[in-house]
Amino acid sequence: MLEIFILTSGYLLLVIGLGLLFRWSLFRYAPSYNYLISSFWVGFALAIAFLQVWQIFWPVGMASFLILAAAGLCGWLLSWKKVREWLGGQNRTIAMAFLACAAFLIIFLKQSGHI
Repeated sequence: MLEIFILTSGYLLLVIGLGLLFRWSLFRYAPSYNYLISSFWVGFALAIAFLQVWQIFWPVGMASFLILAAAGLCGWLLSWKKVREWLGGQNRTIAMAFLACAAFLIIFLKQSGHI
């Protein structure tokens, strides 16, 4: 169970980090809760697009993962100040509710045999 949680958390952080590389300042000025959710979906799309192009030239493997992980880490490092400011001004109940829903979903999927 701990392994699933760690791998899922790492994947979510990687994909959100990719989405944070996207220049959101073109569309809105202040980060919000939707900023991180949108960053997840944009990061997911960027990862899929990257892997589609990558697999044309080389097999998908550890090298492609390391490139995606480095890009995700860069996204977090470049946007950490904005994300920290947003999280500092938010009500903790939203974050706790999100984490609780994620935990219940993981437990449900594990118990039903889907994971």
